[in-house]
Amino acid sequence: MLFILLVITITILAQPIVVAEKPSWAQPGTWFRYEGEFSFQYGNYTINVKLVTKTTLQEVNDDYGVFKPELESLEVRVNPPNDDVRKYFEDYFRNNIQQTTTIYWDDCTTDYCSPKQLPSNGVLEKADGKYVYDTQTGMLKEYNGNPGAGITGKIRLLESSLGGGFGGLGGGGGLPWWVLIIIVIVVLVVVIGVIVMVKLRRSRPVTTLPPPPPPPPPST
Repeated sequence: MLFILLVITITILAQPIVVAEKPSWAQPGTWFRYEGEFSFQYGNYTINVKLVTKTTLQEVNDDYGVFKPELESLEVRVNPPNDDVRKYFEDYFRNNIQQTTTIYWDDCTTDYCSPKQLPSNGVLEKADGKYVYDTQTGMLKEYNGNPGAGITGKIRLLESSLGGGFGGLGGGGGLPWWVLIIIVIVVLVVVIGVIVMVKLRRSRPVTTLPPPPPPPPPST
């Protein structure tokens, strides 16, 4: 019995312990500008979304940071063309890509990974796509894959206030991780809403007009 307890204790102690550590680059006002492209189906329409966002680090703590995204440009293309569908998605994205996001420095998620938990090349292959992280900052430098059923997407960094030469980040080739969460969640919510609306429309009863009254009998 004592031997079993000893083995369990050694196993627990042997597990790696990740301690949260605020990154040296994490300062209020640090910002990242990046581009995302997504494609998905909406009923009989193919929706292509291209957007540019700027995310600014507003609050810095020892364990986490709070980021605020801002939509700078948005292009929604619908095939076949439909102005109502295009305007619906334009309004939805403009109204929803503005919520703050909290990122914990010791996390290793789909959009950020603590450098202490990354492989030497920073590449993680997951079921929904390929993630390339910067091994110094933990920033997601590149994503390409399928973030949801029927959705294809890619994201890349355009520029950041960190400039070149800092953890491999500079004018292109990188991407902040928290944006992936924002974009993917918004797209998934939109798709779910679309599916519900399509089903409701299909289940709506069709109202048929009564036949016109018969013509009056001929006068005698």
